[in-house]
Amino acid sequence: MNLNRRELQPFAKLTSMIRSLKLRIQKIDFLEEDGVYRATMGKNVWYVPSDDKFQCVWALNFINTHERHLDVLQEGDVIIEVGAATGEYTIPAAQKIGENGQIYAFEVEPASYLCLEKNLAYYNIVNVKPVKKAISDESNKSLWLSFDKGSLSGGTFHDELPEKIHVKTISCDDYATSIGLEKVDVLKATVNGHEPEVMEGAKNLLRSVRIVIFQSAKHREVISILSKEGFSIKKSVDTAVEEVKIVLMEKG
Repeated sequence: MNLNRRELQPFAKLTSMIRSLKLRIQKIDFLEEDGVYRATMGKNVWYVPSDDKFQCVWALNFINTHERHLDVLQEGDVIIEVGAATGEYTIPAAQKIGENGQIYAFEVEPASYLCLEKNLAYYNIVNVKPVKKAISDESNKSLWLSFDKGSLSGGTFHDELPEKIHVKTISCDDYATSIGLEKVDVLKATVNGHEPEVMEGAKNLLRSVRIVIFQSAKHREVISILSKEGFSIKKSVDTAVEEVKIVLMEKG
């Protein structure tokens, strides 16, 4: 589970002429490795699920073109990221919080998880623990995850996509208990409509959380859940996709 697939739509709406021009001037070399692709664009390297130029440019420019509130992160923060994709947010966040911080990056879609591992290794990121588990409101649920093979759009429990895998869920609270994690500073979720379930399964952790960042078409439902836990909206950003918002909520 990872990046909201609707988020790719604004780019698809660019005129074919502009898109074609941008891709022509970007020289990208792809090398297949373990079923995914190492993409090299100038001095930049990123592992992606397919040899699609557009997806590569999108991933490499993600943090510059998508509001993810890196400015609210502090040195030493502990972060749970649900829906890490290939690490587009994970790696800049890890660099921001420094060696005393820690990120638990959850990603369950197979190709994205493999890319996440490879990107972390390539950039020598040691303060991120990638976790191949599906997060939900309860543990031990059996769910079908649908996804587009080779796409950065991520998996979903709420739509029918060409590929399916069976997954067992775990809640944030249960995962934290299993590893002895008592305090989390930031909770971030981008999971294609499953954000309310993520929050419902994190009620204990939310007591210590300072900041919640999420992108969702179900933002009203998520805001309602978090408001009851003492959070208020600090910033809400519209996206080019109707109903999808990126929301920053703060305790107090």
